[in-house]
Amino acid sequence: MKILFWLYKSKISKKELIPIMMRITIKGARSNFPTHVLIEENQWNHPKQEIKGSGPLTEKYNQCLLDLKIKSWEAFNNYTTDNQLPTPSMIKDYIHGTKKTNYSFVESIDAHIMQLKSRVGYDIAPSTIKNYESCKRKVVDFISAELRKEDILLSSINHQFIVNLDVFLRVKTGLHNNGVVKIMQQLKRVIKVALHNEWINKDPFTNYQCKIIEPKRVHLTKEELQKIESILLLSERLKKVRDVFVFSCYTGLSYADVINLNAFHFQFINNQDWIIIDRTKTKNQAVIPLLPKAKGILDKYNDPNKVTLLPKISSQNMNKYLKEIARTAGIHKHLSFHAARHTFASTVTLNAGVDIVSVSAMLGHKMLKTTQIYARVNLEKIAADVKRLMV
Repeated sequence: MKILFWLYKSKISKKELIPIMMRITIKGARSNFPTHVLIEENQWNHPKQEIKGSGPLTEKYNQCLLDLKIKSWEAFNNYTTDNQLPTPSMIKDYIHGTKKTNYSFVESIDAHIMQLKSRVGYDIAPSTIKNYESCKRKVVDFISAELRKEDILLSSINHQFIVNLDVFLRVKTGLHNNGVVKIMQQLKRVIKVALHNEWINKDPFTNYQCKIIEPKRVHLTKEELQKIESILLLSERLKKVRDVFVFSCYTGLSYADVINLNAFHFQFINNQDWIIIDRTKTKNQAVIPLLPKAKGILDKYNDPNKVTLLPKISSQNMNKYLKEIARTAGIHKHLSFHAARHTFASTVTLNAGVDIVSVSAMLGHKMLKTTQIYARVNLEKIAADVKRLMV
């Protein structure tokens, strides 16, 4: 938590006195409120965050600012002792003795985001924060468009509110089913925290149901992968994208794991190079043999001065350029980087006869059921299995 006092110069009084404002910042979120102390501009010592001079009134005002600081940290420590990361508005309410019993929906989302931010680098990825912030924006848009308000009390949310939000997300924002489901899952977690904190006593999601529709998993066939590998590309940026993508096709690593891959993820065991990595998304360990084609790409970008082993390309540009590569190669599939992981699961391993239990270990899955989703049996695999029956 950061505390700053500053002069609100646009609110200068007729006696040329300027109010001192207080700002509380926690994990990027902030709240401003008046201290009710007014001074002349030349009295303020910004670096020291205090009023210059001496005398009873100056001492009184400086003590007032100090008391606000002490009370802010007292509030912060009280909340964190109860395993809550407070929002700046919660600290403000505590200072003013108006600790709320009725929190708003947006405030409760903010509180949850603040809690998640404190765990980034431990068990929460930065992308999770972005997802919740996106969820918050959609909730704010809904409340503004449908209710003509900036926020709504948490206690006033009911089943109808949830249903109306669902319809809004599908119809007005154009989200597909799975996008809506993911937002609702995030909001369910926010509500769960609110219930645990006793901010509400009833779950508005009790009678609401939504399910993920299993998407069609895109992967490359053996022939399509060979086309990607051999296609002539004139642009250096496209060549780098192709190399990183093909590397993932032969390792099954996700985008987040590929761009952070470094020498510490490699071990030489039983005359074989292995990639042993705790996956960014799940923290599950993946154990992957370094296949010749993947090794060839690593050798191409070998640079002892760099920590990471492959070119760093943003996810957005990676997916954008992959579509361009697919068009150049004459592949009519909606190609994204995640297709490389599916290609590894189906084309490179399962279709080559690798046991699904081994594939599961290479993908870093805890449950075999997850591997079966990633690597559905396709026509190529069926044809190969039937051919063996014909012998």
